[in-house]
Amino acid sequence: MSDRPSKSWRSFRSLKPSRTSFQRRARQLETISIKHAHKFILERVDSIRTVKRHAIGWLVVMGLLIGVSTLQLFGYQRSFLTTSPVSGGTFAEGVVGPIETFNPIFARTAAEQSATRLLFSGLLSYDMTGHLQGELADNWTIENGGKRYIVNLRNDIKWHDGKPFTANDVIFTVSLIKNQFVRSPLYSSWTSIKVTKLSDTAVAFDLARPYAAFPYALTFGILPRHVLDGVPPERLRESDFETQPVGTGPFMFGRRQIINTDEGRSIVYMSRNPRYFHGETKLEKFQLHVFKDTAQIKKSFEMQEINAGTDFSSQELIDIIHERPETLVYDTKTLNGMYAFLRNDAAMFGDKNVRKAFLMATDRRAIIKALHGYASPLEGPLTVEQLPSMASRKQAGYNLKEANSILEQAGWKLQGDKRSKDGSPLLINLLSVKSGDYPVITDQLKKQWEQLGAIVVVRLMDADQFQQTVLLPRNYDALVYELELGADPDVFAYWHASQADPRGLNLANYKSDVASEALSSAQLRLEMNVRQPKYDIFADTWLADVPAIALYQPQLHYATTESADTIQVSSSVVTRTGRYRSVDLWTVESGWRYRSQ
Repeated sequence: MSDRPSKSWRSFRSLKPSRTSFQRRARQLETISIKHAHKFILERVDSIRTVKRHAIGWLVVMGLLIGVSTLQLFGYQRSFLTTSPVSGGTFAEGVVGPIETFNPIFARTAAEQSATRLLFSGLLSYDMTGHLQGELADNWTIENGGKRYIVNLRNDIKWHDGKPFTANDVIFTVSLIKNQFVRSPLYSSWTSIKVTKLSDTAVAFDLARPYAAFPYALTFGILPRHVLDGVPPERLRESDFETQPVGTGPFMFGRRQIINTDEGRSIVYMSRNPRYFHGETKLEKFQLHVFKDTAQIKKSFEMQEINAGTDFSSQELIDIIHERPETLVYDTKTLNGMYAFLRNDAAMFGDKNVRKAFLMATDRRAIIKALHGYASPLEGPLTVEQLPSMASRKQAGYNLKEANSILEQAGWKLQGDKRSKDGSPLLINLLSVKSGDYPVITDQLKKQWEQLGAIVVVRLMDADQFQQTVLLPRNYDALVYELELGADPDVFAYWHASQADPRGLNLANYKSDVASEALSSAQLRLEMNVRQPKYDIFADTWLADVPAIALYQPQLHYATTESADTIQVSSSVVTRTGRYRSVDLWTVESGWRYRSQ
């Protein structure tokens, strides 16, 4: 085969297009392109614009249809949804201090009692109706005619550190209370009571004599033996337990932050107890903000630093409602009593008739009005909740003319607009606390009593100084002070003659054989139908002797934000810390959920 290329191949390779031919064909293509452009584009521009307008219109219509359908679907879905409280979040509450201890057997101030109630549990506690129920105790029984109480303990309780709670902890706590070197405020109530371990889940309390109200004494917080066993009793207040308390309550201690020492400002940080026997709290964290007075709590609440505040004065509560109308305010009657104690061994008040004159010169309705109605009437040493028959008993009513007449007959004569007797003026040193509603009450009493011709000197003291400088030395002629009366009618500690002592709580130094005998004998019987006649005698004697003036029954003022779901409203609470009785159900956050069918 020859390697030379064929003739046809040589012809192809030698092909060369001419320039003239290329230009001619290019012009032909240009002409055809312009014709097609005119025919298929330019001539149809108007049609495109029309189509565009229709397309945009359809898109708008479709968008509206989709939007309406979405709103209808959302509304339909919302009809099956509702907002409700959910778990989580941090609740911050303001309380009045100071706070110097986290040990429940030492707690005195409102802040200390609040903190220990959140961190610790008692053998018994109060339910929503104010009746006793088991807390660490499963149940209790009474033996030996009321001189022995058997308390059976729950077997599922754990301390915050995971150790089991047993009868040893109860025995240990009571032994500390009874130790005089510990200096617990509960000491005098427990000196004659013997506690015995029956088993790991049962203890016995043996009393020297029957005491019907004894179960109410079992609400104090129990301490962990395994943590404090090695601490000398006299060093308990200085132990590490004061900075790292371990309890069984709904919350566990985290830390305490000192904000301002001069202002008494601090914050106690707590977190939910995962081992709490009622189940974990809905709140994840709880902060107790401690202030020197309620004015600081009010300011912090208005600045939204805290979710809630308590123990406001009536005027502060009015101001809060005015400044923050969305605030939720709970007003619940407490089983406490506000009294004007007339020291029975003072020069002018030793005469029962003079005490009666001051009672009749006291316009208690005007005092409640000055408190904007945030109080309930009280007519004696017991509340209607304690003793229903109190509903038919009344103190002498307001009668200024009769009051002046009684003083005249008692030898207190007017000289000008002031009274005196044997050259001594009718001078009353009236003392109270420099916080809350106390200044309003003392101001009202001063104005009312001065209409009798008395000289009334008012002194208001800081709460942290009151015990040592006022109550113990009985350094007053008249005293305005609040008593925790409780659910049981036993008020032996406040009015029995044996308690008219610096170590006792008979703040009027009232001594009546009839009243004391009634109080003593009422303690010895367990049946309320037998006890009631004794208390009737006591109440009638008290009303006749007028050792003090029952001013009113205080209310618990609790203000919270709208988002918080806290205390459950009822007719009354036994103590102010009774607001925590359902704290495991409190919430501060809300979320969506489907409605139940």
